[in-house]
Amino acid sequence: VWQFRFVASDAAGNESSAATSSVTLDTVSPVTPTIQLTGGGTTTTDTTPSFSGTAEAGSLVELRSGSTVTVSTTASVSGSYSITAPTLAIGNYSFSVRSTDSAGNGTTSATVVITVEQISGPDYGAPVVWSRSGQIISGGSAQYSWIAPSSGWVIFGTCESGFDTTLDVAGTFNDDHRQGSGFCGYGLASYVRLQVNSGVTYAITLRGYGLSAGSYIIEIRYG
Repeated sequence: VWQFRFVASDAAGNESSAATSSVTLDTVSPVTPTIQLTGGGTTTTDTTPSFSGTAEAGSLVELRSGSTVTVSTTASVSGSYSITAPTLAIGNYSFSVRSTDSAGNGTTSATVVITVEQISGPDYGAPVVWSRSGQIISGGSAQYSWIAPSSGWVIFGTCESGFDTTLDVAGTFNDDHRQGSGFCGYGLASYVRLQVNSGVTYAITLRGYGLSAGSYIIEIRYG
């Protein structure tokens, strides 16, 4: 720590009151930060994966892909951090974090390689936790709300319906009857698969594909 004293004087030799200032010279690099995929492992189906680790308390933590800074945060007073990557496509990625202290000294972590995988196919054989049935006229619709009793991946499907359907759940839309047919294994249907949160209400809207009409069954399964 360096301390400086400043005094102003005029031509007659009169001096002002002294002012002091302290300067800390810091040339020590922060402790090397660590990085891991939150939850451990190197594979995820989350296209916005989170990373966590340790870094010098209060330091700037940058998530880097090569030399490109993708996002940054500040390490907590305990020296921990959590940071979320921007949206990624399916594939392999290399990430590191760089910790920079208030004096501008920086240290970079080791590189972690992760794989973002396609979500595995839904299990339509899972038990039904909610269902509704009825009739839709040409151009009509059926609307429901469902409160998720627990968090997890959920399938909203119309595989038991007797006509070609479209399905919208909380803004996620499916009208590809070919995809639905492949999913169900038979018939014309739609399905939406979402990761839901416990206690949240999800709006469900069912319509006929085009002007299709008929009897429908909506079923919800975790899987």
